[in-house]
Order: sequence, then C-alpha cells, then structure tokens
Amino acid sequence: MIHYHFILHAVISVVVDYLVRYRSAVRRFIHGSSCQKAVLVAILVNTLSMGIEHHEQVRILSSAIAFYH
Repeated sequence: MIHYHFILHAVISVVVDYLVRYRSAVRRFIHGSSCQKAVLVAILVNTLSMGIEHHEQVRILSSAIAFYH
C-alpha cells in the first residue's frame, strides 16, 4: 500500500524550496542596481514616447509607437 501523505509531503517540500529560492532571487534583483536602472530606463522611454506622440510627428513614427503600445 502506498502512503500518499509521504508523496504529498515530498511534493510540498520541493514547491516550498522552489518558492524560497525564487523569492530570494527576486529580492536580490529588486535591491540591486539593475532594477533601479530598468525602472529609470522605462520612465525615460515612456516620457520620450509621450512627448513625441503629441508634437506633430511623422506617420511612420506614429505607427511605430502604436505598435509598441
């Protein structure tokens, strides 16, 4: 007879271990300089695209901005 609670315990243990490692990796990324740089680049790109979008832009640029949004 197979004791399913042992299998369930093993599966839960593996999942919890994965989640702990994932959380640690996310925490390192958030507290690192790469996250700060990514946020600043996203803000810069957003600011530039919104500025370009509202100042008599050419049609190809309008199409490109619409595609990426």
